[in-house]
Amino acid sequence: MPVQVVSREHYPFICEMFDEAVTSVKIISPFIGSDMAQLLTDNMAVNPALKVEIITRFYREDFIKGVSKITALEMLHRAGAKIYALIGLHTKLYLFDTDIALLGSANFTSGGFKLNHELSLCVENESEVNPQLVSYFDELVNAINLSGDYLLTADKIAEEKRLVESITKARKDKNTEYRNEAKFGANITVPKQASDADQSDTIQAILSASTPPENSGTIWLKFEGTSSHRRSLTERYSPHMTQQFPEGITCYPKSKKPRVANGDYIYAAVLCVDELPYIVGRGRSAGYNEGNVATQEMIANYGWMADFPNYCRYTVFEYLDAPIAECIPLNKILQDLGSSTYVSTIGKPLTIADMRIRHRQQAHMRLTSQAKAYIDDLFDDLAKKHGTCRTTAKLEDLMDKIIIMRLSNSFDNQGVKYGAEETMQEYIADQKLRGYTWFSTNALHAGMAIEKVKKFNDAISQGRKVSILFAIGKTSGGTNEIAYKANVLEVRSTRQPEALPTNEYPALWHGEEATVWLKIENLQLETVLKANMFKFSETGDDLHDVIIGKNQFSFGYITYK
Repeated sequence: MPVQVVSREHYPFICEMFDEAVTSVKIISPFIGSDMAQLLTDNMAVNPALKVEIITRFYREDFIKGVSKITALEMLHRAGAKIYALIGLHTKLYLFDTDIALLGSANFTSGGFKLNHELSLCVENESEVNPQLVSYFDELVNAINLSGDYLLTADKIAEEKRLVESITKARKDKNTEYRNEAKFGANITVPKQASDADQSDTIQAILSASTPPENSGTIWLKFEGTSSHRRSLTERYSPHMTQQFPEGITCYPKSKKPRVANGDYIYAAVLCVDELPYIVGRGRSAGYNEGNVATQEMIANYGWMADFPNYCRYTVFEYLDAPIAECIPLNKILQDLGSSTYVSTIGKPLTIADMRIRHRQQAHMRLTSQAKAYIDDLFDDLAKKHGTCRTTAKLEDLMDKIIIMRLSNSFDNQGVKYGAEETMQEYIADQKLRGYTWFSTNALHAGMAIEKVKKFNDAISQGRKVSILFAIGKTSGGTNEIAYKANVLEVRSTRQPEALPTNEYPALWHGEEATVWLKIENLQLETVLKANMFKFSETGDDLHDVIIGKNQFSFGYITYK
C-alpha cells in the first residue's frame, strides 16, 4: 500500500525496513535507545554501503535519566553513523532510501518500537510526499551545519559519557529533585520549506491519499527454502498443507514477523540448486496475526517449523503442475523489468547482480504492480501449457463480514421439540424447493442495530459475500463447534418480533415471529472451519475461548484471527 497505518507492528516493520534498505537510512528522533541502536548497527555491519544519518537531542538530563542513551550514540558513531545534535527537537521521522518513510509518535527506543502505544504512517512511493520528507531531513541537516559545528565527534560523545556517569553517581539523595540544564546542539528555526504550514500540507496529503480498491493488496514475492535446503529443478512444487490448513500456509523465520495483511498477494519463489529462484505459484493471504505461531504439536509433526514458526495462511493458492525448471525464473523478471521489479528499487540504477544481492537473507520482498502484471501474464501462459493445482480454503468465500450463531433446541408451531441437527436438515430441505430459505432467530431480543442491518445489506448489494456460521450447542447434543455455514442474501430485523410476510421457510415454523430474519442460500455442513480460527470483530475476544471454553454467546459477529 502507498500509505499504511502502523500501530502494533512498529518493531517488525523497522526490522524489515532496515533489512531492505540499500543506500541510506535517515532518522530524526529526540531519544535514542541502546536496543534499537544495536539493531541498526547490526544491519550496517551486514551492508557496509548503507549510509546512516541521525538527528537527535543531546541533553545531559536525558542521558542521566536514561530516556536517551549516550552509549547508544557511541555505538552508532563507532559504526559510522553521522549524528547531528539539535535543540528543541520533537519530530520522529524515519526514511529508508528515498521511497519509504515512517512518521508518527515513536522515538528510536525500545519503548517507541516495542512497548508503548504508538501510531505512525508508512508512506511508500508517494511521488509528491516522499520527496518532501527527504527534503525536510536534508534541509534540516544543512541548517544545522550552517549554524555551527554540531556533528557529534567521538571525543564529544566520550566526554559527555564521562560527565553523565560522574553526575549519576553523585545523585545519591532520593528526596532531592535534580535537574541539569546542559544542552548541546543547533538552536535553529524550522527551515521555510518545512514550516508548520508545509508540514500540515504534507500530512494532509498523506491522509487524503485515495483509498485503494477493495480487492487491492500489497504484493509480496515470498522466498521458499534456505541456502542449505534448495530444491532440485526436476521437483514439482506444492505448498505446505495440513489438516488444519488445507488451503496451505507459508512460513517465516523466528526473526521475521511478516507485515502481510488480509487480502495481500503472495507469489511463491523456490530457491533451487542453481541459486536461481523460480516463481511456482500465486495466491491471496489471510494475513499475519500475533497468534500465527507454530504450536508444539505443529513443531512435533514438522520439525523445520522450530526455525520457521511464523506463518501466514492462504485463502486461495494455485501452483503450476510442472517441474520447477518449467516455471518462471526470477532472473527473467529481473532482466526484463530491472529496478521496476521491486518497490524498494524503483528508479535506481541497479544491475541484475545488484538486484540479486538484495535477495540474500530475505524472507520476502514487495513487488511492483508492473511486476505483478508481468508475472501474471507469464503464469497464465504456463498454466495453459501445464495446468495448475489449486488449494482453496472455504474461507475464500467468507469475506470480512461473518455472523456466528450457536444453535440450541427449537420448537415448531405445534410445540414439538427439534434438536439443532434436525432443525438444520429442515432448513436444508426447504432450501432445495427454491434455492434459498429464510432463517429466523430471537437471539437478539431487541433486534439487530439499524446500522448493522444496513452494513450487511449494503455489502451484499455491492457483490460482497456475507456469511453465517452455525455452531451446534451443547444443550442440543453438540460441542459448540462450527458445524454448518451459509451465504446471507438479505437481512431483516425489527425491535419487536414479527412474522415474515411470505412462507419461504420450513412449514414447521410458519407463522413464527422473530426479531431477526436472514435470507440464506448454500446452507451446508462445514468441516474445515473451526472456532479457533476466528475472533469477535468488535471485542477481539477469541471465538473458541468464548463459545467453547466458556459456553457463552448465542449470536454475534466475527472475523479471522
